[in-house]
Amino acid sequence: MPPTPSIVVGTDFSKSGNRAVARATGLAEQLGMRLVTTHVVPDAYASHLERDEATAEALETLEAGSGGAKVGRAHVVRVGSPHEELVRTAESEQAHVIVVGVHQSKHALEGLLGSTAERVLRSGHCAVLLARLSASRRYRRVLVPLDLGETSLRLLDLARSVFRGAHFHVVHCQPASVAHRAHQKSKQALAAAIEPLRDRLTQLCEAAGITEEHRTLQVAAARDPRRRIVELAKFHEVDAIAMGTHARSGLHRMLLGSTADYVARAAGADVLVLPPA
Repeated sequence: MPPTPSIVVGTDFSKSGNRAVARATGLAEQLGMRLVTTHVVPDAYASHLERDEATAEALETLEAGSGGAKVGRAHVVRVGSPHEELVRTAESEQAHVIVVGVHQSKHALEGLLGSTAERVLRSGHCAVLLARLSASRRYRRVLVPLDLGETSLRLLDLARSVFRGAHFHVVHCQPASVAHRAHQKSKQALAAAIEPLRDRLTQLCEAAGITEEHRTLQVAAARDPRRRIVELAKFHEVDAIAMGTHARSGLHRMLLGSTADYVARAAGADVLVLPPA
């Protein structure tokens, strides 16, 4: 019998950690998945006794906060590096997604730097949901930027499975130079350049089971796709963004400068990141 799908959430008992737990709890209840709440005790204590006491205290705190959950729930306390142990938990639990809180920062691009969330993104092989917004805010509108490559269908499948009932704004960013050259020829040439891209977006959405009433398609000219995605998310007031990443040897590779990394840092919405297959 296959294991029950799970959502793994990491918490350090901070405000952002509690926000991640609340979001993960709501998702687990909505999706009918098991919830695995995880805390990692740093392996930096002077004695085994202090470490054991910290572990016992963390487990007690996790159990005290589990009241009222309407799903199967497990509590895990590990000792070691937070991002490594969280990824190990997700692998052992065959998690559908890892939920991690993002610390708020006055400067959006600094909010993820050096954090456990950033390291989980770089280390894991599981989809990661970066929880910024209050769990009371439902996922009604979701932006899904697609490059029309090999991960596009997987990303749409994942987004549909996590953000059930949402309306998906599916966008492909076309280089502004290409759009400009087509527009210089004629409006008909621009329309002819856009049409096959919209057709491909339609095919992908239909393959993922996203119906017309639950999707809006857009081909957007962009000098900088990273900034354009963040602008579109703000313009459409989306609650979440679903992104793929192209790190070829796993998310442990440096993502700095990539589209997914920039959006994960700069967006004001929750961000769901899908690793390569």
